[in-house]
Amino acid sequence: MVFLVTFASTLLNVRNWTDVKIAVALAAVLCVDRGFRRTSAAMIGVFSGHVVFGTYLDVGRWPVSSWIIVGSLASLGVWVLSSILFATNAEVTTRLPSRRILGFIGWSAIFAIVGGLLESSLLALTDASVSASGVDLVFAMAITACLGAIAVTRRGSDWWKSGRSAGSELLAPLMVVLITLVGIQVTRQIWSQRDDDRLEVLARSVHATLNAQWERETDVLRARAEGLAPILAFDVSAFAEVILPYLDESDVAVAAAVGTSSDGWTSSSTTIVDDGTFPGGVPEELLSVSESIVSADGSPLVLERVDLVPLPDGGDLVLTVAFSLPELVQAATTDVIGRFDDIGIVVLDPVESPAVDVWSDSNIDPDDTRVLAGPMTFGRSELVIAVSPTQSFGSQKSTMAAVLGLESGLGVLLGGVLIFGANAEFKMSQERRRRENLLEAALDATPGSSVVFDTDFRILA
Repeated sequence: MVFLVTFASTLLNVRNWTDVKIAVALAAVLCVDRGFRRTSAAMIGVFSGHVVFGTYLDVGRWPVSSWIIVGSLASLGVWVLSSILFATNAEVTTRLPSRRILGFIGWSAIFAIVGGLLESSLLALTDASVSASGVDLVFAMAITACLGAIAVTRRGSDWWKSGRSAGSELLAPLMVVLITLVGIQVTRQIWSQRDDDRLEVLARSVHATLNAQWERETDVLRARAEGLAPILAFDVSAFAEVILPYLDESDVAVAAAVGTSSDGWTSSSTTIVDDGTFPGGVPEELLSVSESIVSADGSPLVLERVDLVPLPDGGDLVLTVAFSLPELVQAATTDVIGRFDDIGIVVLDPVESPAVDVWSDSNIDPDDTRVLAGPMTFGRSELVIAVSPTQSFGSQKSTMAAVLGLESGLGVLLGGVLIFGANAEFKMSQERRRRENLLEAALDATPGSSVVFDTDFRILA
């Protein structure tokens, strides 16, 4: 029965495995002081449930090896947590509630930190594509431990009536710890979701502005090409003189070539002109290939070609212009990045597998999360624009520390008051038991019959 219950409970964790591990808490509660057989059945049930449900209900997301790691650590967590809960609920008549609750918090903190970081690290080592937030896992483990402790303190008693179970004086402090942990985690999730939404909006803005900038540049190029066509058809040697003013006026066009083409793209350049951006000049072959992304001196160039006039012997006279991709991105996103300097732009080539960076801002970390803004077509090739947060992205660290510190401080203050009250009640209970024992001993030592009655002369014993 224990195996079936714990096996089925893992369904609650397979889809949202970084949330509270209900299956671990339930199995630990079922195992507290229940012997080796029940503990073994619960551990096997938790492990089997994670592997089976994770593999067959979450197909394509994670490999089986990752679910084996998650299931193994969850199974081990059942045994560790049940041991912590047993120690917390033991010796309730001789140990102060403060000692028990502080012991529980200390061992649960070790359980959460070691378990969460170990699971995150093992998953990252097993499969780099599996992302796991160590902080989220630590909070999930801690909340799981609190839920298990609350269930154990109320086991065998009515939750909604005044009847008390052994150790139930810890219920209120445990509820404060649970609410504090949940509040901190909810606050973190709200901030994270807000940052994700903002990054999505910025990604769409960057994509729209970059697309508009590219359309403006190509429109200007085609308009200029219409004026160049009659001149070049008459005298190709005048190309350098008529194209250089265009390169000087444009912030993003850095080189141009004129040549012949038979298919509208591949050409044999006859004249090449650059604006002096590259010390060694732009090699002629770069403007004669059929690709749309080339590189000169390590700087990526975006190529665009325009047919000028047909040639008498067949083919066309074509104009090829190279645009600097960094300058194009900067010109397009000045307004966006100028107001939001905590993001960076990444241009990816989706043809490669995995996609490789064609160009990116120097102030971003290659391992940071990226939000794809969308594809863009340059010439004949399609690239993908992405936005990546920088170190300064998100809420201010000082603000986050202040809010989380306030939540934690309030939790500690309220928990301390409740623990102080629980200690006082525990001492009063001990004193009452001591007096009752003394009275019982005195009555036993009194010769004859003794009667205990109250102020209204009602017999009590």
